[in-house]
Amino acid sequence: MAKSLGNEFEAVPVETLEGSIAVLYTHNEVDMYAPLKVINKWRKNRKKDKLEYGFEYVGGWYDKQWKDSSYVGALADLPTKEELVAKFLFLLNHPVSSFARAMKAIADKQ
Repeated sequence: MAKSLGNEFEAVPVETLEGSIAVLYTHNEVDMYAPLKVINKWRKNRKKDKLEYGFEYVGGWYDKQWKDSSYVGALADLPTKEELVAKFLFLLNHPVSSFARAMKAIADKQ
């Protein structure tokens, strides 16, 4: 394990990192994963268009500890709060509309 950088982030040995490296950082408390989501969307669009640039996550700091690429990828795939609310409301739409149609049918019969 790499030694810590004081009270800051855990140190990562440079030897473990390969290729070109880009660093993303945000102060956004509302959606702290926004930069990851932008990169993830870009990667998915490139794969859809069959354009592969060999871009992959190496890792990242979470709670001041270094996490591997699979952890970072999972964070990038998490839906936002707004997306979760929209999906939940969409799921509620069918039962509520079915109930309303049944009530209307009963009312029309009388």
